[in-house]
Amino acid sequence: MWDIIYYIEKTFGKAKYLIVALVLLQVSAKAQEPANENGILLNAWTSSTKNNNHFSAIELAHEWKSWTYLGFELGAGLGWLACYDLQKSWVNPVGYEKLYLRETSGGNEFVRGKLTAYLPLWRDDDMHPRLVLFVSGLGGFTSALNIEGHLEYFETGEKIETSSQSGAHWFSGFEMGLKGSFSRHFAMKLYLGNNNIQFSETIKEMNTMINNFPIRFDEYVSSAYVGISLVYTYSK
Repeated sequence: MWDIIYYIEKTFGKAKYLIVALVLLQVSAKAQEPANENGILLNAWTSSTKNNNHFSAIELAHEWKSWTYLGFELGAGLGWLACYDLQKSWVNPVGYEKLYLRETSGGNEFVRGKLTAYLPLWRDDDMHPRLVLFVSGLGGFTSALNIEGHLEYFETGEKIETSSQSGAHWFSGFEMGLKGSFSRHFAMKLYLGNNNIQFSETIKEMNTMINNFPIRFDEYVSSAYVGISLVYTYSK
């Protein structure tokens, strides 16, 4: 290596030597950067609203990273909505008295794409990002939402069961969080997100079917969800 540099210096002079040396240093530094890495992800997230509705989902996805700071992800998965709301009151000296039971369950299938921007916060000695901040914009298509409901009013002994289905539709959302790498091949993401999958429209339709029943289904209110991703990365 030093023989090559000495030859360049003698042949081209000091000015040209500095230019060539700078180019060599840049090429060497570029060669030591970690290669862009694709990833296989297992994503899961859940949310809980103040009216006892719980939305959860699980997804298998693949991410392509053609650039260090930008990735595109495509995945498919299953989502479900559940609510079990048993209302009781305290009546002395008997104890608890049941008032009503409100229960819903339903699910859907979906595919979605995600564009993610990454900002490395900490790199190791090999310049491999170990802690990364990310923000994602997402959009997808969900199948028809199927929801079943059960209402029971204990004072009169009335019960009612109903179901509803809404059509397939497009949805969008966002996520932001942190990605931590345990090794060159395994990482984990923790994030907050939200989307506008229309569970509320399906539950609203169920309420139109129960007429003058003493209680009604709680409408689903979209809320932020907490997610986790397990990531396996591999170099292209």
